[in-house]
Parts: sequence; structure tokens; C-alpha cells
Amino acid sequence: MGHPSLLRFLVVALLTAATGVPRSLRHAPPQTMIGSESNELAAPPTMQNGSRSPHVVEVSLTAAPARLALLPGTITPVLAYNGSVPGPTLDVHEGDSVIIHFTNQLSEPTTVHWHGLHIPASQDGSPLEPLMPGERHDYVFRIAPGTAGTYWYHPHPDRRSGYQMGMGLFGAIIVRPARDPIPAPIQERLLILSDNRFRPDGSVDFADSGSMAATVDAENGREGNVLFVNSQRAPSLSIRAGEVQRWRIINASAARIYRLSVDGATIFRVASDGGLFEHPEKVSEVVLANSDRVELLVRGDAPPGTRTALRALPYDRYDPHTRPVDWNRPIDLLSLRYDNATPVQPIVIPSTLRPIAWLDTTHVAEHRVLVLTQGMINGKRMDMHRVDFTGRVGTTEIWEIENLVGMDHPFHLHGFRFQVLDRNGVPELVPRWEDTIDVPPHESARIVVRFDDFAGKWMFHCHIMDHEDMGMMGAARVPTAGSSPESAISTGVVERGRYLVISHDCAGCHGGVDPSSKGWLAGLTGPQQEFLIGPCYVTPGATPCFHTRPRNLTPDNMTGLGRFTERQIFNALRYGLRPEDTPDVEITSITPGKGNFPLQPHYIAPPMPWPAWRHMPDSDLVAIAVYLNHGLKPVRNKVVDSEGPPDFWASEYTVEKIGSYPSPAFPTANEVGTFEAKRP
Repeated sequence: MGHPSLLRFLVVALLTAATGVPRSLRHAPPQTMIGSESNELAAPPTMQNGSRSPHVVEVSLTAAPARLALLPGTITPVLAYNGSVPGPTLDVHEGDSVIIHFTNQLSEPTTVHWHGLHIPASQDGSPLEPLMPGERHDYVFRIAPGTAGTYWYHPHPDRRSGYQMGMGLFGAIIVRPARDPIPAPIQERLLILSDNRFRPDGSVDFADSGSMAATVDAENGREGNVLFVNSQRAPSLSIRAGEVQRWRIINASAARIYRLSVDGATIFRVASDGGLFEHPEKVSEVVLANSDRVELLVRGDAPPGTRTALRALPYDRYDPHTRPVDWNRPIDLLSLRYDNATPVQPIVIPSTLRPIAWLDTTHVAEHRVLVLTQGMINGKRMDMHRVDFTGRVGTTEIWEIENLVGMDHPFHLHGFRFQVLDRNGVPELVPRWEDTIDVPPHESARIVVRFDDFAGKWMFHCHIMDHEDMGMMGAARVPTAGSSPESAISTGVVERGRYLVISHDCAGCHGGVDPSSKGWLAGLTGPQQEFLIGPCYVTPGATPCFHTRPRNLTPDNMTGLGRFTERQIFNALRYGLRPEDTPDVEITSITPGKGNFPLQPHYIAPPMPWPAWRHMPDSDLVAIAVYLNHGLKPVRNKVVDSEGPPDFWASEYTVEKIGSYPSPAFPTANEVGTFEAKRP
């Protein structure tokens, strides 16, 4: 039997040859419109920071159905963040601690992916971390130094990302440096580009399953004939002759690639996905793949009173069999309206913006080849329970991305930025930071990535949303140095439960200075800070009894559970916990800033399953221990008191006090026998 994708191509090709492109696929030609003064470009709202603490940004974000006027004379049912499309902009600075209280008011699971941000895997919002309808979750992360730039956020649920984005769920992120080399007098504009299709009643048009239009969407990616800038059709933007403006542009389209030019202006490209370049680059046009970002300094060179446009020039990204008939028509995205004021003297643009060094490629841990075909990477579709390859924190890898098919594929890597080494064997001349690279038909590119921190399971995929949803995606596991890559499991194995917040003092866990006291974990005070787990925490000398050295339950690889051995977690779960009462746990100290505790209370929420651990098969318990070792989710909630002892103990210890432990394979035959014999 032939390949199904090839068969679809042949069907479409035959229909096209016989009758031309079907009328349902001939999207109404995009209109070329010159904006009026009443259609001035409006910036999206900004998330309001509710924190009064310096360098802390605490905001709320809700995904919910809404009804908005996207087209003249009609109301469109949409999905919106905080009631707007685009959603509100998250505006932060390097070094900020960010807390986002997210609520899912949709009728289906969703996530929020913070596209391009270098944050822990547990906060990435990948398909591995779905949030159910009605569920609330706190995304908590710190903005890394050196990552100032333009980013965006959008949903990333398994096989529904394209639908939720098409319904309106996307928004911008701006990360600012402490000192911006772009001169302050330069006015800043945010432009979020998107496109969509609509039915006569104003509702968003998604092709019916099994239709020819659905086949074309699956191959090309879904495009719309209505183009938006900040959800406005052909708005106008004012500029003064001689003025320089900074345009932050985000391509939030599901599949469309924009080839941008600005009539009557001089353009300097100064930044891409990962922030500012080392030097500005004078250009006449810019190609912006979907999910890409670019920052332009636009100098208005036309006389006062002139009307020009930001224009999308033709760009052929399509498979020849399903190329739209109107693909080669230029489209005006917005009108650039020069006011009648006297021209101003242009601001001098700095010749150097920031230093960028090439990543060191003299010590490369792995060279990998990723082959892109239609809907697959390396001949596979996404399996949520599979790890396609395993790297290592602290190493550098080179990936060669080969596109074997007849259309562009924009390739996106979660969590880590990279540098492009060469395209089709031609070296790149200057280093830049990217998280997405468009690979045209039958071409290749090599990128270099440094897994400097943040162990976890990371997605990589084609960012054409239809391709992503059909499974053109893979997963790379990046464990901490010294851990066993064979222990990898999917987060899908672990069910989500409820939260319990425990407020405790020292004796609540240590049981005072007496190891025989009835604290849940009887503590031996002193430099070793060892704890007894098992029946001996009640009766001295009872067996079995395990000595363990707990770590703070955070993803921190220096002080956190990332350095807590999987065997220790396994033993603690088997003998020390009451999961039937508290499947998810948050713990903090009521004595912050004293002893080994941090100045502010620390909150944790390890996702744990509903069944009691002590009654689970050892293989399942091993899987959970491995997951906890690599994938905890830090959260931040108000501390409340709860009855009963903590289900796990958390404190702030240092590597110097504790030392490191290896991660041997387990359970051994002896351990399995012991566990079976001693199971309650």
C-alpha cells in the first residue's frame, strides 16, 4: 500500500490538473487596504503586576471563551486570554522572578507554553503537562540574564494546539535588559501578525474532517485569507519623516511565512528569536517563519504626508501540489502614515549592540541528524511515552536538520536557544541566538545547542501547527550529569492529583532531638542531617529502617531533588508516606530565614498518583521515583495549616553539607524481595 501522504498529494494534484484548485480552497484574495486614521494600530493590553516586591512579577492569566468583534458588523466566538485577542503582553526584565496564576476555563485541556524562554522543563507548558478544564496552576520561573528579547506564549496541548491558537489564544512576551543599547527616545511598537478564516456567520472556519480543504490544511498548514496585525485588519501606523521606530514583530500565524518589506523606509534588523544581534544589519526585506520574531529599527525616509505600507511579499513555502492560487500576490499588512510635521534629525543607531560569542564546538558530546518529512521526524510521529534521544546537562551537541520534502518546515526547540552553524554547508558569518529555524525544501542546516542547565524532557517539532498536531514532534531527555538515562519515563505515567499545603516547624519533621520521637521523619540533628524512614521512626531498632538525607524538593540540580538519588526517593515513598491522604503535597517552613531555611517560604508540588504507593508494584514506584527525580513543579500558594504530618520533608541544604550520591540501577533483586516481604 502506498504512503497515505503521497496518495493525498496525488489526489489533490489530479483534481488541480483537471479543474484547477477547488473553489473551497481558493481563499478569497487578501484585500489591499490603506488604513484610515480611525484604524490606528493599538497595542495589546499589558498584564498588571500585583507584586510590590522588587524584581518580582506576579500576574493572573485566564483562558476562556469570549465574543469579540474581529470582522466588521459581526461578533465572533473566540477563545481568549483575559478576554482579549491577542492576549495581554507579559512585560518583564532580566532577573525577574515571575509568578503567573493561570486558570483554564476552557472545556478542554490546555497548557501555556512560554515560547523561547529559558526556564525549567516543569514550567515550559509542553504537552506533557496538561491542565484540565477548571484547573488552576501557577507557572513560576526566573528570567535568565542575557535573554532580553521578544518572545510569545500560546497553548501547547497534545493535538489541539492549532485549534486553540486559531481560536485566539496567543500573546506577546517582552524581556527587557537592565540597560538597553537601543536609544531611549526611539518609540517602540509591538506587531503580532496572524491570519484566519471565517464562515459567513463570523465564526472561525476550520475545515470539516475528511474534506479536501482539511487535506490541504494538513499538508500546507492552515492559512486564512484575513490577515491581522494585533487583531486589526490593515491598521495604520503614524511615523514622522526622519523618525526611527523600533518594531517588535511576532509571527503568530499557524503556518504562513511572511516576507516583509516597508516602502519608503530604511530598515535595520537588530534582533531575532534570542534577542539583540551584535551589530545592526541593514536589510531591504525580512523573512519571518511562523513562531519567529524579529526586531526592526525603521527609519521613515518618505516626505511628510506620504502613505506607504508594511507589505508581505510573495514567499513560496508550499508543496507544489497544494500551493494556493493566489500565493504570489503581495499583501499590505498596515499602512505607514507620515504626518505633516517637519522632518526630524534621525537618531544615531549604535554600531554595536552587545557581544555574542560562538558556542565552543571543540568538545561536542553528540552529533545528531534529524530528518524532516511530511508529518514525521526521523520517520516517526510523536509518542508521548517515548524519548527519542538522551543528552546530558553540561554538554554541547550539534544537530543537522535535513528537510527531504518539497515545502518549508520551521523547526523549533523548547527550552534552549541555539546558534546556526551553517546552511547547506555554507557557514554562517555571525553568531545569533535562535529557538526556531526555517528549513526550506530539500535543504539542511546545522545548529549547535548547549544544555547548560534545566534537566527534563524537552520537545522539538515543526511549528506549522497542523504538522505539530499530527505528530511531527519528538522529545529529548536531558538528565543531570551522572544520572541514568535508562531510567527515563514519560510524565504521562504519573496522574495528577490534588494539593495539600503543610505548615510545620522544625520539630514537625525532626521530632525534636530524640530520634525515637513520633515525628513523621525522625531527625538526627547534626551536620549529616540524616533521617530514618520506615517503622524505626516510631520504634527504635525496628526493621526495615533506611537512612536518607533529604534535599529541598525543587528542580534545582545543586540543592534540589535533582541530586537526591532515585533509590532514596523509592525507599521514602515505599515506607514513609501516606499517599491515600495527600497525593499532591506542598510544604514550607513557618520559620523562614532561620537555620537552613530560605528567607521566603519555599513551596513545592510534586505530581503524584492517586493510588497508595505502598500498594503499588515496584516497577510503577520506580517510574514515579525517576519522574520525581527529574520533573518537579515548583508552585507558590498561600500557606494554610493542615492536620497530620507532612508526606515528604523539604528543607534547604547545600551540597557542601550533604555531598553527592550516585544513581545506581534499582531496585536490586534483594530490594525487590525485601519490598515484597515487608509490604503492608
